Amino acid sequence: MQSAHTLLCKQTIKYRSFAMSAVSTPAPRTRRKASPMSDSYSARIQRHFKETYELSLIKRHIPQKYFVQNRQHILRHSYLMNKLFAKDIVNRIWPYLKDQVICETNVGLGLITTELIKRGVENVRVYEVCPEFRKHLRTLVHFPLRMEIFARDLYNINALLYFDRHDKADRAHRMLDGLPTRHWNEASSLTIIGPMPNLNFIRYLTRAIALQDEFLLYGRPQVFALVQPEDYHCLSATPEMSLVVYRTTSILFQLFFNYQVLHKYCKKSFLPWRNVPVKFEQPEDENVLLMKIIPKKQLPVSTEYLPHLFYFVIDGFKRGHQKVIPTMEKWVPGIGTTLIVPPQKYKTHFANSIDIFTEFRELRPSEILQLFLIMLEHPDFHASPFIPMMESHLVKDETIDSDLVESDDKLSDIILDEKS
Repeated sequence: MQSAHTLLCKQTIKYRSFAMSAVSTPAPRTRRKASPMSDSYSARIQRHFKETYELSLIKRHIPQKYFVQNRQHILRHSYLMNKLFAKDIVNRIWPYLKDQVICETNVGLGLITTELIKRGVENVRVYEVCPEFRKHLRTLVHFPLRMEIFARDLYNINALLYFDRHDKADRAHRMLDGLPTRHWNEASSLTIIGPMPNLNFIRYLTRAIALQDEFLLYGRPQVFALVQPEDYHCLSATPEMSLVVYRTTSILFQLFFNYQVLHKYCKKSFLPWRNVPVKFEQPEDENVLLMKIIPKKQLPVSTEYLPHLFYFVIDGFKRGHQKVIPTMEKWVPGIGTTLIVPPQKYKTHFANSIDIFTEFRELRPSEILQLFLIMLEHPDFHASPFIPMMESHLVKDETIDSDLVESDDKLSDIILDEKS
């Protein structure tokens, strides 16, 4: 007769054997059938180009790399791929193109270029970094003498200027060579056209205006940009929107530029598609917007104080919930009482009175400007800590936007040899 101890050991061994077999032989998993909503980026874009007649005609001319999923949060380039849209765009901007030097960037297959030349434009300065697209542009045999091709992206001029300063090259100057100079108050003579993949160029222009950069030698450029919907939301944002949208770029853009939306176009006719999961797509984000953007002839303050206004906005918005009065007291001690009871001429410009709890993010661009003007009139302004703080910031800020130098791969695009 077996002892109780022996029986217990046998049962333990059986249990362990059963447990090990359960772990080592898992139940087969059934693979779920993919739904249309879970289609890959490549499958969706290939299907759209196949099913859309205008796009199917030109698909063979498009480099395959633009049909591959773009994993970057910020687009580097954007291209229009619809001939009908190109014709409509030229029809809408044509009234503004008299006596203009026309520069087109992110040209792609040259759809807009072709329409411009058909309408009678004598010469188009074409900026395109993609070698495959440049090769295609040279096959447009009807217009070889009416296009001047540069292996550059005009929207990346800030990066080129930065590198030129550090390695003593002249990439940006060669790209701009031949453009007429203009006084700021004269009518615009330079037009820039093209899909705008991100806001780097707008940020550069804003900074150029504030600091009177050399690019302003060419006067006030008018820009016809095809803007991504999320970028338009940022440019036109108001305090009612979240801080993710309403920020420094919004304030400075609305203070320095006039703009209007001329039309909207389905963003699926532009490549590459931004990498947004289907479940996060919003109906209002289905269109790219054609915007006319031009710097204001009459800027909000004199040239002398533009750097001060620039820093005022940047430092005021550097933290999301920064309060107006405590911050401005650090800049100009004693200004708090003036803000609480502002001079009569400023009172009508504020929707609500300023108190100790008011935050910068609650104020519209016009109200931010009024705060700055109040500070400018303060008797202690020129001897205040604000001046050295601004000067120190501008010295440190003499650098390229960080999202332009994310990788060596991106740098090779920016400083590409023009002869390639």
